[in-house]
This record gives sequence, structure tokens and C-alpha cells, in this order.
Amino acid sequence: MITRRKFLGTSLIGGAAFSLLPAVPSLFTSARSIWDLAAPFLQPDADETLITILHTNDTHSQIDPLPDHDTRNPAKGGVARRASLVKRVRKENPNTLLVDAGDVFQGTPYFNFFKGEVEYKAMSLIGYDVGTLGNHDFDNGVDGLAAAMKFSNFDFVSSNYDVRGTPIESRVKPYVVRVLAGVRIGVFGLGISPTGLITPDNFKGVSYRDPVKAAQETVQALREKEQCRLVICASHLGY
Repeated sequence: MITRRKFLGTSLIGGAAFSLLPAVPSLFTSARSIWDLAAPFLQPDADETLITILHTNDTHSQIDPLPDHDTRNPAKGGVARRASLVKRVRKENPNTLLVDAGDVFQGTPYFNFFKGEVEYKAMSLIGYDVGTLGNHDFDNGVDGLAAAMKFSNFDFVSSNYDVRGTPIESRVKPYVVRVLAGVRIGVFGLGISPTGLITPDNFKGVSYRDPVKAAQETVQALREKEQCRLVICASHLGY
């Protein structure tokens, strides 16, 4: 029988492969069976602490499940399934961190009509802890993003988008620190270059910094200044 330690080691490879699956909605239906398989091995030894990290990205306003006639993921996805999975995981391990890596907006009429209100309200109800910004989250401009953020109750992080002097300055931090089971966890975000992806007017006032340099500086601050034992990057840089 596979040991818990061996499972955790090999699951790093399996988890990396799983993360490359192209369709996010399928994650919300297949993840339950994966959790069922993994759960028996995820019981910490007496001298260990188990922390679960859940991650989404590019959910693109998919509030409802995809239609039955979708060619890739028929009837899959939707925030209700996501909420049920998160609730179940947190019940089994309260030391769970839920992070989103951007592109919450754009893709269905929910965004066209409600400008991000529905997406951020849903994420707040699900219980997200931290999110970063993708290029499509600027589709209604910085002012539109600021207006949508009023409906969120979680933190936003970006280490390489300098938002000082913009309407989102009060909401976007370089990083945040969470403490789970006595473990200090630093979470920071990295965004992709806006060139060719974000209309300049929609990115007005925001400065783009080199993500490698920003990451190095932020990790150093989290390790040395904040004394974090675990550092997580929510990246919207692509593969």
C-alpha cells in the first residue's frame, strides 16, 4: 500500500500535469473524485500540519454550468459546483486557502450586463481568500474594476502592477500574509504584460513592472521581513 509521504511526493508531479488541463470547467466536476482518492492519504502525522491550497484561474464569468451541447465540457462547471467542492474540502480540513489567479471577468452575458458584480459576489460567497488580476479583469477599465471590487470581500494582490494613484490603490496590495494552524503563509500575485492584451485606456495609471524582479523582491520580503514559512505566487503569466 502506498504511504502518505510517498503519495504526497508523487502527487507533485501528478498535480503539475493536472494543472495543464485546458478546460477549467472540467476541474469542478473531476476534482471531487480526485479529492476522494487523495483524502485517505492526507492525514498528517502527529508532528505534521496539513494545509490545503485550492486554486482557480480563467473562470471567465462562467456562473452557470456550460450548456449541454458544449463540444468540450457539456453541462460541467458553474459556481454552485465550485462552492460545494470548496465547502466539502474545508469541512474536512479547515486549514484551507482558496486562491484565484485572474481572468474572473469576460465570457458570458453575466459580465456584459452586471460588469463584474455577479462574479465577485459569487467568489465572496464561496469564500475566496485572495485573488490576483488577469488581463481581462481590466476589460471595463480601472474605474470599472474598482466599481466591481466593491462587491468583493477578499484581498487582491499584485506585485508587478503598480496601482498607486489609481482607483484600485486601496484594494490591491503587493502581498498578504495568512496564518493557518500557526503557519505564516505569504501570497503574492503577478500579472502579464498589458502590451497587446489590454487597451491602454483600460490600463490607465497602472504601471507594469518586470515580474521576475518583482517576484524576487516580494519573496525576500515575505521570507525575511514577514517570516513566512510558505510563499505562494498567484500567477497570471501563462505557462
